[in-house]
Amino acid sequence: CWGANESGQLGLGDTVIRVNPTLVGTGYDEVAVGESYTCAIGGAELRCWGGVPSLGSFMVPTQVALPAAPVNVQASAQTFSVWLADGSRFVMGFTGQGLVGDGSLEPGNRIGPAALSAAYSTRSTCLVAPDSSVRCSGDQRRGALGPNAFSLGTPAVVPLSCE
Repeated sequence: CWGANESGQLGLGDTVIRVNPTLVGTGYDEVAVGESYTCAIGGAELRCWGGVPSLGSFMVPTQVALPAAPVNVQASAQTFSVWLADGSRFVMGFTGQGLVGDGSLEPGNRIGPAALSAAYSTRSTCLVAPDSSVRCSGDQRRGALGPNAFSLGTPAVVPLSCE
């Protein structure tokens, strides 16, 4: 890892900026980077470091407890999903404003709706559902969920059609 490190997101035990790639560890299969944190899967573990939203701050790679073994991780600035071996998707980080897509506006780490992939912005989430439809949820004040879903700030899960 290299770059900014004010939250320890490089996982090296300090906050020194690195301008060259620096070894954090070995044995990882996948990595995802957020605004001030990094999470990686190695073996059957998810390890995160930096300022991890809703989990805390870790200066070195720290194992995160999950309900099942992780197989994939995707991150955005403040929200991330971990696909688990049991087929579920665990959503962590900033999860308020309907970003999980489970109909709740409450924050908290939890299982989200099934998805093949997910993408997050600061205020909305879109995912590809198992039926290959795109579904979005979150803050709709700026029409981020699609043209047929505008409802002044009311988060909603919206199926979109690409025709």
